[in-house]
Amino acid sequence: MINRYFPLYLLFIVFPYFVQGQKFISDSLVVEFGKSNLHQIKAIVDTVIDQRNLSPNCIAITERKKYYNVPIDYRILTSKPLGTEIKELFSNQPDSSLKNYKLEIKEFTIRSIPKSSKDHFSCNSIISIYSTQPNAYIGTLVYETSDVLKRNKKQPQKEYEAFIDSWKNKFITDMNAIALQTSTEPTISIPNLIKKQSDFRKNMILSTDVAIGTDSWVVDGEIMFSRPEPQAKFYRQGNILRYRHEKTYESLEFPISNRQYNYRLNNNFIFVSKQKLFWGLNYWADNEYAKHGIQDLLLFDFSATQSIVYNPFYKRGIVCGLGIMESATYIYSEQVKYKPYIILQIGIKF
Repeated sequence: MINRYFPLYLLFIVFPYFVQGQKFISDSLVVEFGKSNLHQIKAIVDTVIDQRNLSPNCIAITERKKYYNVPIDYRILTSKPLGTEIKELFSNQPDSSLKNYKLEIKEFTIRSIPKSSKDHFSCNSIISIYSTQPNAYIGTLVYETSDVLKRNKKQPQKEYEAFIDSWKNKFITDMNAIALQTSTEPTISIPNLIKKQSDFRKNMILSTDVAIGTDSWVVDGEIMFSRPEPQAKFYRQGNILRYRHEKTYESLEFPISNRQYNYRLNNNFIFVSKQKLFWGLNYWADNEYAKHGIQDLLLFDFSATQSIVYNPFYKRGIVCGLGIMESATYIYSEQVKYKPYIILQIGIKF
C-alpha cells in the first residue's frame, strides 16, 4: 500500500521546496554592480562594513503582482554582498602611496517607480568614511540621487545597472576629492559630506503654520519625517491637514500634494518654498447656507508659501519661521479667489 502511494508522498514532501525555489527565482532579480567607469581612482578601501538591516546582497525591495493580482515582494540583489561590491571598486590599485580608508554603509536603498514607457529610479544612501592611517573619522557622504531611464522589459536588470553606474561614478568622484585633501586645507568642498558624527536617522518634525489674511485665516498642521540633508538644496514632502476660516464659511481640507523645496542659508536658517494642493469640505454660515447648493460643498485650493525658517543643522529642538502665502481657492458658485497671507510657523524637531 505504501509503495503504491509512494509517488504521491514524495510529491507532497518535495512540492513545498519546489514552490519555494520557483518563488526565489521569479521574485528576485540579480544585477551586476560592476566596476567603475572612472580610470583614475585615488583611494584604497581596506574594509567595508554593511550596517543595514537587510540581506547583504539586497539593494531594493519593490512590490509586484503575481498571478494577476497577488502582491509579492520583488527583491533586487547584487551577485556579491554590497560591501564586497563597493570594496572591489577600489581594488587592484598599483600605487602604494594612495590613502587607505574604511567605509560603513548605513543605508543603501534603490526605489523604482514605473511611469508609462520609463522608470523613475531613486537611491538613498549614507556611507561613513574613516581613514586607517591614522584611524580617524573623516565624514559621512549622504546621497539622494534620482534618474529617469527608458524601460527595458526584456532585460530589466539593465535599467538598475545603468542607474548604479551613475551612482558609482558620483561616489568615486567624491572619494577621490577626499583622498586628494591635504592636511593644510581647512575643509573639503563636497556639499553632501557631513563632517559631524551622528546616528543619521530621520527626524520627525511636528509643526503648525498659521496664515493670517485681511478677512480670513488658515491653520496647517503638518508632520514630516525628514531624512538627513544631502546638500544645500533638497526636497521634502510632509503629511498635512488644513483648517480654513472665512467670513461666510469654514472648511476642512485634505492634501493632494505637499512638496517642499529647501535651501539651507547657513547652519541655523533655511529658505523654504512649499507648493500645496488641497481638496476640502465646506460648512457654510447659517445666513449663507440657503444660497449654496450641494455643488458648493467641495473646495479646491492651491497655495504657495515662501518663508525663512529657523531649523538648526543636525540639531533637535524648536523650529520656527516667518513668510508669506498666496492662495487660489475654487468653489463652484464663487469661482477662483486669490488671497495673500502672512504666515507664521512654529514646531519641534525630534
